Amino acid sequence: MKIWRRVDPEKPDAVHPGLVNAKNVRDKLSKQLLIDLNRKEKVHLRLEPLPDDIQYEELDELLEELGDVDTPCEVAIRSLGDYVARISLKGPHYVPLKFTVLKKP
Repeated sequence: MKIWRRVDPEKPDAVHPGLVNAKNVRDKLSKQLLIDLNRKEKVHLRLEPLPDDIQYEELDELLEELGDVDTPCEVAIRSLGDYVARISLKGPHYVPLKFTVLKKP
């Protein structure tokens, strides 16, 4: 999934103005991929960008580090790059979502 943002002219990899948060990801899922999550299905973002050489199997480890998924996500991403979100489903199930924050043309 791709999320486009304006960047700071002084710092070409910094999102400005604004940010990317869990609500933005939820809205983009709905509009771009036509996936509507219910209120109980939480979205949590990992603040740090993904390493370039990340393997799919390693995503679970990164998502486990997010901790308590019952509390609202307060993460605000302010840099361009590849990130991962954890979409918590009913029970102990979740889905990883890889997304990219790109410079708006």
